[in-house]
Order: sequence, then C-alpha cells, then structure tokens
Amino acid sequence: VDVPTAKIIAVNVGTAPAPAPGQAGPGGLPVMGPSLLCSLTAYVEPLPAEQLKKRYGTKANYVKQFEAKLAEAEKAGWSLPVYHDLILGDARAVNF
Repeated sequence: VDVPTAKIIAVNVGTAPAPAPGQAGPGGLPVMGPSLLCSLTAYVEPLPAEQLKKRYGTKANYVKQFEAKLAEAEKAGWSLPVYHDLILGDARAVNF
C-alpha cells in the first residue's frame, strides 16, 4: 500500500436484484444476494507501466523505496523479519 504497483478497487456492485427483505434461504438463513456479496469484495487493478515509471523512475528505485517501507513495517511489528527476503523477492519481481 505504501509503495503501490496496483490500485485496489473496493466498490463492486452486483447486477442481480437484491432479495426481498426477510426472505429466507436454506435452513432459514437470510438470503444474501449478489449485491450484498459484491459490496464485500474488491479487486486489484495493476497500474500501467508508464505510471510506475513516472512514480518511481526505475525498478531499482522502486525496490529501494519498498525495502525502506518494509523495514519500517518490521520495526513497528507489522511484518516479521523472517519473511523479509520472501517479501522483498516479490518487490524485485515487479517489472515496468
């Protein structure tokens, strides 16, 4: 999130009509229509390479910024150092 390569789209709307209020499904449980379930989901849209180049300049600069934020997350206890190399490997795999 601090050094993004994609944006998370959190608003997702179902196209099917919502069930009638009080409508029960199997076992008497409330029916959850697509509109409700879609509102609880999100999807990821990669940023275009041009935008990544504009934001970070080079892949090396991106990795440097990513590693700095990862170190901050580790220091604050949000990420475990044991996963440092694995997570940084994901950053190094980003191409633009």
